[in-house]
Amino acid sequence: MEDATNMETETLKCQKRDARGKGAAKKLRSQGLIPCVVYGHGEEAQIITVSTLDLEAALRHGEHVLKISIDNAEPKPVFVKEVQYEVLTDDVLHVDFTIIRMDEKIEVDVPVVLRGTAEGTKAGGMAEQVLHEITVSCFPDKIPEQVLIDITNLKVGESIHVKDLPKPEGVDYVNEADELVISCHMPKGEEEEEAIPEEAAEPVRVGDDEKDEEEETEEAAAPEPKAKEKEKK
Repeated sequence: MEDATNMETETLKCQKRDARGKGAAKKLRSQGLIPCVVYGHGEEAQIITVSTLDLEAALRHGEHVLKISIDNAEPKPVFVKEVQYEVLTDDVLHVDFTIIRMDEKIEVDVPVVLRGTAEGTKAGGMAEQVLHEITVSCFPDKIPEQVLIDITNLKVGESIHVKDLPKPEGVDYVNEADELVISCHMPKGEEEEEAIPEEAAEPVRVGDDEKDEEEETEEAAAPEPKAKEKEKK
């Protein structure tokens, strides 16, 4: 096998298979092979197999683009579209490859990774990451491994959106520019406490005071009594 660290030029040797179904796939995996499907660019979908060791080595290095040679044919570039893993063991069960052209842009989801500690956390704030993956559009040889964000200067009340992210050369972001990536804010309980004024207005008292006010209002509105006429002698 070629050096797995140089995945840009490595070619995975594949064989075309006709067997379908869970039983056939299980038998192939017991033989050290991974069943895969390759399609795209107008070509008919093909079922192929790849060496488990070779494929897992490529996937461990986070490669999105590989070259495959089916039955010793001319190698063609493919994009790792989807990988299915066994839930308990994380073993690779199946892979979908899409045939691509190196001179055509493709869209890929890459991880968003934070670096540093937000300044706002020193004041009791909490940095909350909302977007963990971002979709990029670029040529196959320009796909970044990750989008790295330095959050060291992020203060309480501040946030970072897609439009604020550093953009690698030749890479465009597909996500909306105003989509939130990370924000720094006070924990929910503390935010509610801060929203309460220090000198809250006293509650209205219902009782004697209210009754006195009503009586005073009634007395003010009542007409003054007329003076009694002198009795006639």
